[in-house]
Amino acid sequence: LEKFILFTKGQPFQPLASETLRKYLRAKNLKHTKDLKNAYKMITGNRCFVATELSPELAESTIPDLRRFRDRVLKQSVAGRSLVALYYRKGPRVAMAISCAPSPLRRALASSLDLFAWLVRRTQV
Repeated sequence: LEKFILFTKGQPFQPLASETLRKYLRAKNLKHTKDLKNAYKMITGNRCFVATELSPELAESTIPDLRRFRDRVLKQSVAGRSLVALYYRKGPRVAMAISCAPSPLRRALASSLDLFAWLVRRTQV
């Protein structure tokens, strides 16, 4: 796993590798789930703390949709940039709390994020 991370970061196929790992994490009855989640976080290097924590439960398009919303909408205004900065400060704590949450709560949060991303996608089309 360490070699996979080492040879993935910074390569042109890094997004593909991270998505493949995310899809693998969605499988049931995995061994070493914690290690695989940490590898995913290291490979993506993104700051989508909550979405990354919930990635096994999210729809495939949710994380890319949320990133587009951040880049195309939120980062274009002072208020949006402030909201993004607040999220970067508070997001790690929220993600840590989610990591300890029971499965039903995680699924409910993931469903809410999926719905939000779907709404965002529909308004940007």
